[in-house]
Amino acid sequence: MTGTPGPATPHQKDPAGHAAALPAPPIGTAWLPTGRLRRTDLSNSDRNLAALMHLAPFLGFWLGPLAFALPLIPWLVRRSDSVFIDDHGRELANLAISVLILSIALTITGIGILLLLPYWIVVAISLVRGAIAGSRAEYFRYPVTVRLIG
Repeated sequence: MTGTPGPATPHQKDPAGHAAALPAPPIGTAWLPTGRLRRTDLSNSDRNLAALMHLAPFLGFWLGPLAFALPLIPWLVRRSDSVFIDDHGRELANLAISVLILSIALTITGIGILLLLPYWIVVAISLVRGAIAGSRAEYFRYPVTVRLIG
């Protein structure tokens, strides 16, 4: 098959086995050596808000299902002011929808109940990883998430 290759991603390699060159990052961002995209022009308040938004679902012990709605409030208020907050908020909204759908589906099936605890552990670890990425001004994508809000 012949054709022009698309832009290189951090995980692609050239024919010699070396990492392919990354495309130019958008204005105000930079590629990290790990291949993650990081904002270079972000205020501390945006970084802290992104981190807190990812940690807010841990309040589920006291708020129940509303814990996933809690981070959506600052996102809805600040999404037009900050591209970074908008991106993290959309990712959290997609996670909340995915957790709801997958938890219901796993609960309905008999064998799925056994998978519910490992899934929640993955979600909890991912929330912490998202908070760390937000505090470092990095973009983050949750695993096992359907991105309905784009």
